Amino acid sequence: MRPLEGLKVIEMGVYVAAPGVTRLFADWGAEVIKIEAPTGDNARIGGYSIHLPARPDCNPTFSLPNSGKKLISLNLKTPEGMEVMEKLLADADIFISNNRYGGLSRLGLDYESLHARYPRLICGYVNGYGFEGPDKDRPGFDMTSFWATSGILNAMRDPENPPRFPPPGVGDTATSGMLAAGVLAAVIKRYSTGEGSKVTTSLMATGIWCNYSHVTAGQDRKLPDTQEPFRTPYPFKQWKNPFYHVYRCKGERLFFLLGGSYGKLPLTLEALGLDDLVGDPRYANHAAMQKNSDYLYDRMIEKFLEKTAEEWSEILQPLDISFEILSTNCDVSKSEQAWANGYLTHMEFPDGNSYIAPNTPVDFSDCEKAQSRHVGGIGCDTRQVLAQLGYTPEQIQELLGRGAAIEK
Repeated sequence: MRPLEGLKVIEMGVYVAAPGVTRLFADWGAEVIKIEAPTGDNARIGGYSIHLPARPDCNPTFSLPNSGKKLISLNLKTPEGMEVMEKLLADADIFISNNRYGGLSRLGLDYESLHARYPRLICGYVNGYGFEGPDKDRPGFDMTSFWATSGILNAMRDPENPPRFPPPGVGDTATSGMLAAGVLAAVIKRYSTGEGSKVTTSLMATGIWCNYSHVTAGQDRKLPDTQEPFRTPYPFKQWKNPFYHVYRCKGERLFFLLGGSYGKLPLTLEALGLDDLVGDPRYANHAAMQKNSDYLYDRMIEKFLEKTAEEWSEILQPLDISFEILSTNCDVSKSEQAWANGYLTHMEFPDGNSYIAPNTPVDFSDCEKAQSRHVGGIGCDTRQVLAQLGYTPEQIQELLGRGAAIEK
């Protein structure tokens, strides 16, 4: 038995932030019914921007946040469409949406309206900038609301260059995990109170939380050694730690060294071929090293160019310190470690295509891990869901004919 079996979840979401929440719930055993507008979720065409197909018979980028759900399409501007929606909500446990809150209010799908009709219903909402303040109604996306407003994107560059764009959806999926946790906390609370709750988060909130270290450090205060303010982006040497840096190796691969200065400084210097610095009081410990880091940076940059990333990996492995060769996307799909842990799967599509794709990243000891799988076209499960609600075949055909329900 999967942990959320018995919970019924209604999702009215687009793109990734809300659908990512319910993908987790579906994998964990909940019955998830996703409601799309007659034109479908805009994420259905997102694959084109990264050169992937986006057809009903093969749509990897749409399938990933929506795997495991039943898909129904309703026209909520019709009385009949709203009647179906109300029937779905009547025995639901959870409602999730990232639609504009004003639009939800006009449909009576805001928390206040829903709580009045369904007091046990837990409502989870996510938007770009939060539900208060001057930007609460602005459109928000992963790149703007998560990356740009949190300070993360500005920090991920050299001072003289603009940042490179991160892969799409990273902030969305981080935010969906936060909302999923909050909603499940509300489920636990309901066992005691019998009452539903309104649970909210935003891309901006999650971005600021994920960037906690720089947000806290980067306030208007002076650094003790230079009396300069801590600002990002900054020259890498300002970090004062050559053991927290990406180095270019022979053959052009990049190597992230993240350990070796705490308690293992002499051993690491020796392994890097910097024997002349072993015993040097300037590099006797981490605190001394930080005061004399510029020279060590220059030496380490030269050293890493002498060997390939794979050779450095073999040299440093016995020290039991943290490091990693930077992976390409293709490296990830071939990772023995990822496959051993079930982080990846072969996602098959009706048109005969197969893609290596991620699974959701949580495992339970007593149930089989759900696999990412193909999701059909707009309204592919409309008939099935309507039949479960008690509609007869004739009534279903009438709803389809009136355009209140959609099957494409």
